[in-house]
Amino acid sequence: MKYKVGDQVVVRVETSKEGCKRILIRDPKPDSKVVEKAYPIAIKHEMEQSYSIIIDDDIVGWYISKFHVKHNNVDEKFLNKKFYDVTEEFIVRKK
Repeated sequence: MKYKVGDQVVVRVETSKEGCKRILIRDPKPDSKVVEKAYPIAIKHEMEQSYSIIIDDDIVGWYISKFHVKHNNVDEKFLNKKFYDVTEEFIVRKK
């Protein structure tokens, strides 16, 4: 795995015509808008070969809980922030 916790990585974000935003992990829909945005890595999952990145609140994802802080050694500053899991396949580059 070539990235580490704290790195800012660039991923593609899709906004559908209905306004729903999501990290792009498939081909975009023809009528959607795609932009590249940088987000910090909060967790590195060696076993799953993936990373949890902190994302904007208006993007589909999950929330960092006390469980993540306690069991995944996530910095408490990320508590209640939204995250999404990505593999290197979906990371465009390091910022």
